[in-house]
Amino acid sequence: MSYYSSIYGDLPKEYTKARYDSVAQLFALKFGKVEAVFTASGRCELLGNHTDHNNGKVLVSAINRDIIGFAKKNNTDVINIISDFGQICLNCNEIAKRQDEINTSLAIVRGILKGFSNNNYIKSGFDCVCSSNIPYASGLSSSAAFEILIGNILNGLFNNNSIGKMQLAKIGQYAENEYFGKPCGLLDQCGVSYGKLSYIDFANPSDILVKTLSVKLDRQILLIKTLDDHAKLGAYYAQIKDDMVSVAKIFGKNYLRQVDEQEFMAYYNCHEKTRELKRSFHFFNENNRVELAYTALTKGDLPTFYNLVNQSGISSRDYLGNCSIDNETNSPLLAIIEGVKDIYPDCAVRVHGGGFRGSVLAFVNKDAKKQLILEQKFGKENILEVGFNISLAQIEIDKLF
Repeated sequence: MSYYSSIYGDLPKEYTKARYDSVAQLFALKFGKVEAVFTASGRCELLGNHTDHNNGKVLVSAINRDIIGFAKKNNTDVINIISDFGQICLNCNEIAKRQDEINTSLAIVRGILKGFSNNNYIKSGFDCVCSSNIPYASGLSSSAAFEILIGNILNGLFNNNSIGKMQLAKIGQYAENEYFGKPCGLLDQCGVSYGKLSYIDFANPSDILVKTLSVKLDRQILLIKTLDDHAKLGAYYAQIKDDMVSVAKIFGKNYLRQVDEQEFMAYYNCHEKTRELKRSFHFFNENNRVELAYTALTKGDLPTFYNLVNQSGISSRDYLGNCSIDNETNSPLLAIIEGVKDIYPDCAVRVHGGGFRGSVLAFVNKDAKKQLILEQKFGKENILEVGFNISLAQIEIDKLF
């Protein structure tokens, strides 16, 4: 596999080169000679829907859509960033949280700087031009990618790449939770930071287990976006965590992962099936699916993997309840899932990521006629084909093209 294809898969080189050239030209115009080029990819959650925030298990993969950043040290305390979403200029020592910056990219940068300061890592001024081809609000973790990109730049320019992938992920989560204002787990940042396909077990938060593997699938990976933004549904996501924690408390534990599964099942079987209990039932079964799926992938057993994806989708719909909003009669997510099944009866399909809105993940056999029908039904602009990548921290330009 070539250096280019390991990062961008089947994306046309002409497209990627034009993208890099555009950023390089703007950087030269604004800041002069580039010192290094960094990257952070989006991520695709394959299995482990809403398990990470209760110390569960997940399967996640970096994808061939990323944020690239051309950067150099500027020997000042000022950080200058020009990006698709505007310009950022801040002093790297002004790192106190600001309420008026919640839900902004500036908040993320300030939070990353605070995370570096908390860990006594070196931070200083740099100039950067960055550009993203990760679709916003489609559940591909564009915010986590930006967090890891800033972490990669600070790590590479000032810390001799001495900061580990897990530490960068935790700093990214800290920035998103505390500064950006989104109560996410650590799945997104780990998936972006580690790259490849990652099996992650959050049972011990101080010693998270990550195992990566390279996988080649025999189907297309499609993400079909709803027409609604999921970015403003933080309260719904937080409620899922809170519901699971409330059940853990029944057993005297802080998180569901600390609860004995057989003890929970015995309780579940003799109590009314409340939303909280059903979500917890999903948690335990989803952890088991992740384990089975990882084993299947290590053996090259793709049919079992696809079957588990379908099971996960059914569980998210029927037990986790994140395919529709309360009292919703026409869920855009469920409409897409059923529409994909109608066109590709043998597909593997499930809600992707947080749910309620966002996107649907589908593994389908390549078929030009069926894809045309899918595009006509949901809009070509709302369908994204993705591939896996190795998710580097820094790009060697001379090897890329």
